[in-house]
Amino acid sequence: MKKTLMVVILSLVLLTSAGFVFGAEIPKEGSATGTIGFTGAYQILPLGKEYLQNNYDARGVVTTDNEASPLYMASVQCVGAVKAIKGEYKEFGLCIYTRPDGDQIYGSYEGTGKMGGSAKGATTWVGGTGKYEGMTGSAEWTRTSLRGPVKGAGASFLKMNYNWKIP
Repeated sequence: MKKTLMVVILSLVLLTSAGFVFGAEIPKEGSATGTIGFTGAYQILPLGKEYLQNNYDARGVVTTDNEASPLYMASVQCVGAVKAIKGEYKEFGLCIYTRPDGDQIYGSYEGTGKMGGSAKGATTWVGGTGKYEGMTGSAEWTRTSLRGPVKGAGASFLKMNYNWKIP
């Protein structure tokens, strides 16, 4: 009986505290900084020594100290492409950020960089679902590539400054 009571009490405490973390009120406007850790699969099409196409599907998680940010504790999936010519590349793609409550935020991004180096770019928030329907704003970011965990997979982390406006 005591074990059952302890399990019930512990469950209530955990559910209550999770509500505070996941239920934080998100301001209609604001700005924050964050980091995303990515890993994912890619497919490279080399065209000789000077041209390359890389299509990728990257997934990760967002970390930010701002609990009142729309990206707080979000997971993310980005699908994009890199076109490299003579070591310089341009990339573009789309991302879906999924919040702990299931609402989503949509982003469209573009970036540039040098093969083997970091990339810089910008994301534009283009809407979402639930509380984030019609969300606008932008992010500026720098991404550093890492050695992938297995053959055929890449890894990177991205640092960003972002702002948002929710209608």
